[in-house]
Amino acid sequence: MAPGGGEHDYERLVASHPPLEPCVDAAPGDLAQILYTSGTTGQPKGVMHTLGSVAAAMAAWVAALGLRHDDRLLGHFALSHFGGRVMDSAWCVGATLVILPRPDPAAILAAVAERRITVLLMVPTLLQMLLDCPEAARHDLSSLRVVLYAAAPASPTLVRRAIEAFGPILVTGFGQTEAYGLNTILTAAEHRAALDAGSDRLASVGREADAGVQVRLLDPHGTPVGRGAVGELCVSAPWVMAGYWNRPDLTEQRLRGGWLRTGDLGRQDEAGYFYLVDRAEDMIISGGYNVAPREVEDVIAALPGVRECCVVGVPDSKWGEAVRAVVVGEGLDEARVIAHCRAQLAAFKVPKQVEFADSLPKSGVGKILRRAVRERFWAGDERRIHGAE
Repeated sequence: MAPGGGEHDYERLVASHPPLEPCVDAAPGDLAQILYTSGTTGQPKGVMHTLGSVAAAMAAWVAALGLRHDDRLLGHFALSHFGGRVMDSAWCVGATLVILPRPDPAAILAAVAERRITVLLMVPTLLQMLLDCPEAARHDLSSLRVVLYAAAPASPTLVRRAIEAFGPILVTGFGQTEAYGLNTILTAAEHRAALDAGSDRLASVGREADAGVQVRLLDPHGTPVGRGAVGELCVSAPWVMAGYWNRPDLTEQRLRGGWLRTGDLGRQDEAGYFYLVDRAEDMIISGGYNVAPREVEDVIAALPGVRECCVVGVPDSKWGEAVRAVVVGEGLDEARVIAHCRAQLAAFKVPKQVEFADSLPKSGVGKILRRAVRERFWAGDERRIHGAE
């Protein structure tokens, strides 16, 4: 689009300029990108990345996935999403990037088969849609060597299904727009070991990546918590953001003492593997007990017939907040879901109510918008916390 309106022909512009790379005089600390968050926990925020942090993130993704010049990545993320950085990293090694206009499961399966895709990028919701797609069985997916799923939690049930479908080629880890390299990684070999051992490590996002990143679990005062205890995941890495655009107040809250406070709660086992517990903002306080929605969601997701679920806290006169599940699936009823949860969870974590829906609200990159699910239960309340009446 021309500055004053109208359009320019791309090929004509290229032909009219000398085939020399422009000389750009920029320092590593200069601003390179402003990426806007998906808004899953509130209004989207402009995340500032420098030339240095962008370069570090590209190198981290290349190392983590072992990207090669003969790889073929399938890109379907919005370029504003941190998954777009994985797409960018393909060009760093001369790999081929095949771009789809939208994340349609049938189109993805067809592209993998036709273009012989080797690296596939997924969010868990889309991964589930891919596995449920009726056309999945008729496509040749043997070219795939890596399926990376990230950007949102995945239940162990979904991970097992994906390994059965794609083979032992799954990789996951923890990243976010504010720190968009891969901060932790659970490799394909570690997926296989966890599956063979029947352990709960399939729920892990892995251990610290080996590319100059440190991940710590800190309490609100910045003190490290012990193994097994829940704390906020904090990251120190060369790909951490410079701050939020025009938000010095929020920058000060999130960048403290050399650490990015990610807003995600997690724990670490004795072997050093990290597990996401939940967003700090999503924690439900019911009868004085903390309930992590993801723990309840993982249990519900293991119930046959469940396709998607979202657990939120809703105002309750007795409990302050009551646990409620919204489920998408077939052949289910409320009594069955509650009985399934009661058999595996502490009583205070079991949903008081279960409702069923045809779909759940999602962001542009396929993440379930817990905030949007929760909002209708809190409409009219000035505060988003509730006490027993």
